[in-house]
Amino acid sequence: MSPDYSVTIGENYFEPRLGYSVLSMDVRTSLEVPVNYCRVVLEPQVQALINREDDVVVKLGYNNQLQTVFTGKVHKVCYGVTEIIVEAMGSFKALVNARFHMLYEKRYSGQMVMDLVGKLCLQPDIIENGIRFLSYAMSKGLNVWDHISELAWKNAFDFYATVYDKLFFGDYNPKLIHGFNYGVDLLCFQECEPMPQVDGVIVYGESPADCFGECAVGWFKKKELKAVVGSSVGTVFKHVDPSTRNTTETTEVAKNIMKGFSKKAIGQFKVVGRATLKLGDAINVMKVPKTNLNGTYKITGIHNKLNSSVGYITDITGEKL
Repeated sequence: MSPDYSVTIGENYFEPRLGYSVLSMDVRTSLEVPVNYCRVVLEPQVQALINREDDVVVKLGYNNQLQTVFTGKVHKVCYGVTEIIVEAMGSFKALVNARFHMLYEKRYSGQMVMDLVGKLCLQPDIIENGIRFLSYAMSKGLNVWDHISELAWKNAFDFYATVYDKLFFGDYNPKLIHGFNYGVDLLCFQECEPMPQVDGVIVYGESPADCFGECAVGWFKKKELKAVVGSSVGTVFKHVDPSTRNTTETTEVAKNIMKGFSKKAIGQFKVVGRATLKLGDAINVMKVPKTNLNGTYKITGIHNKLNSSVGYITDITGEKL
């Protein structure tokens, strides 16, 4: 089984059968990092015209069975004596650079995200509705990626760019569970317990007049609006959220925040290169002698590496389910 690849940069195409012009590749994607990243190192004698903003598509696999692992555009090209380095990024850099003053009324979370995607000319993949807010304000104090990340946090949603550079905003529901056997295709891994969990979550909303419906005006009748999930004693996470204007919204946000504190353990894995791994999938670790380390993990980060020293290796970060 021989590692295989294809790299398209603008009008330039590279693959092993056309000559070993690619020295190494690094492709990274994560739920914690805003922008998908790719680094391709080419031989210095490559005769190629590469410009910023050229389209980049990278595929990896074995024996001509290739899977797309990155789609984006050239961010930087460095020409050296021994190598040419091409760095590419996904379209999410537009979310990091953009800042808006926006006020939405009676909109679902997904509708707000779809509006922002349209303003920045990004491609949507799946965008689910989530919680409906009576009003929701966004300021230029945060960039658009931060605002969408906060919406995802309040909905207990995942938010990331797919390998085709399209935006996903929705519930985690793994379509594929990839199996790895210890000592076969699972080379090494470690598992760390997460930070101490909270006993409860309290969310304080803004409007006390939810009993009067959507048209209620909060300052006519001011009293406390809060939702408690779990225990109100012990280690309690407290969050003030002016965007929640009634009991329903406040309770939903509190429940979803509590879900975010339910991580069992964090795993880091090194496996024989697997191009089919994607954010939104899961892995199943099997046949580890210490049985409590076996189990299913949500994929939260993927790092594909291909070079002459290690071959094709994939590093995975995951949360135990």
